[in-house]
Amino acid sequence: LDSTGYGCFHLTLEAEDVATLNPKKHTAGTFNDLLVAAMHAAVEIWNERQGDDSDILKVTSPVNLRPKEWWFEVFGNFAMAFATHTTPADRESPAQLMTTITDQSRVAKEKGFAEAMLVGLGMNTKLPVWVKNLMFSNPGEKAPVGITLTNAGRIGEELSFGDDGEAVEVWMSPPAAMPDGLGLGITNYNGKIHLAFRHCYELLSDDSVADFAELYRETLDWLS
Repeated sequence: LDSTGYGCFHLTLEAEDVATLNPKKHTAGTFNDLLVAAMHAAVEIWNERQGDDSDILKVTSPVNLRPKEWWFEVFGNFAMAFATHTTPADRESPAQLMTTITDQSRVAKEKGFAEAMLVGLGMNTKLPVWVKNLMFSNPGEKAPVGITLTNAGRIGEELSFGDDGEAVEVWMSPPAAMPDGLGLGITNYNGKIHLAFRHCYELLSDDSVADFAELYRETLDWLS
């Protein structure tokens, strides 16, 4: 096994499974909040099974900084990484975890957040680099365990390849470079959710990532 290589495990949630997922069972969360919260829970449980403790956990996701009228504009890179953090106390119950994630993600959706980030990180700002870096730093004393999660959302129209037919499934996955070593890409197409777990072999073997994917599915149910 090449410990420096990468693998990708695919898991599909069928339409009937998707229908049972409820992001609003405990709080006014979104489906993306549910996906992120499930990752926090899954990592903690996984670490416990390996005999490791989990302190601060971090899940990083891209955020669209475009205003609503430019939401689907394809020119220019108006996205940034937004991280949610949880402590063991935040993960004690489904309700507490969903509330924590929903409260944090709401910040990225508030009016003025995108403008503030663009101004703060802009090329012309006088802020020094170390100040910009603090925007992405965790306030805790220990470096958090980090995972990347990218949700492409629901693809509302069928993807056609002309005479070659229409797409049956759509998959994507973010990078999974160490030290994090795990990235989850999520798409929703034709009523099914496709989960692509990209992993570094230095962190997880093929068998291990399959077990982790099943654990992630279980935490989605736990939160719903």
